[in-house]
Amino acid sequence: MPPQLLCIFALLIFSTSLFSGERSNDPQDNKLAEPLRAYQITPINYQRIMPASNARETWKQNKLIDYVFIRQNKCYCDLAKNAQIYVLNNKIIQVIDLDNKKTYTQASQLKKYKTINQLFDFIDSSLLKHPDKIDINHDRFLGFPSRILIDPRKKHADDETNITINDLQLLTKKQTRQPIKED
Repeated sequence: MPPQLLCIFALLIFSTSLFSGERSNDPQDNKLAEPLRAYQITPINYQRIMPASNARETWKQNKLIDYVFIRQNKCYCDLAKNAQIYVLNNKIIQVIDLDNKKTYTQASQLKKYKTINQLFDFIDSSLLKHPDKIDINHDRFLGFPSRILIDPRKKHADDETNITINDLQLLTKKQTRQPIKED
């Protein structure tokens, strides 16, 4: 193959991969959604947690609105079985499917998932329907639902909800360094 043709072929492959819009399959390589780039994951300082009389009040009282967590899902649905969910200002910004290494930022995909506040609402609405079985566990420090098991009708197959929430951490603004002024 002539060198000129080889160069054109290499340039064509490079430009195709550059403009294809595909993301890496490695979740570490996936770029964060634009609003998340100014944030970093920070472990929770449990000494600053304020307990309340019940789980939901504990969650509300601590005013956690920017966070990330792992949601494990055991259901017959189109949700990721293991997802890392990023929440800013109580709104889901990004979901990473940890099994398939896919990143979702489109509203049509994000609306399938729930924030912690929405999970509390989901539990409340499920209780109003008087399910045959409901088992809810809450995180003992932060109050968020750490396990949700709801079976609306035991005699019906594949209608159960089984969610586990773990590894909840804060999203905090990255500290920007100010340039040192020289005299």
